[in-house]
Amino acid sequence: MTIPKALREEFGLEEGDELRWEKTDDGICVRKATGSAGRGMLVDEDVSEAKREEMAAEMEAEIREKRRSEWQP
Repeated sequence: MTIPKALREEFGLEEGDELRWEKTDDGICVRKATGSAGRGMLVDEDVSEAKREEMAAEMEAEIREKRRSEWQP
C-alpha cells in the first residue's frame, strides 16, 4: 500500500512502520501502531525505563534497516 508523501511527512510515517486498521461507523480508520518501549523484551526488572527506551529504539532501527535492505520491489 502506498501512502502519499505529504501524509507520511505530516504524520511521521516511515517505511517499515506498522499500521493498525480499525473498523468504524464511518468506514476504516488507519492509525500508526504505537508500541510501548520494551514491550515483550526479556530484561531484568531493575533495568531503568530510559535504558528500556534506548534498547527499544536500537532494536527498531535494526529492524527498519533489515527491512530496507531485504525489500524487493
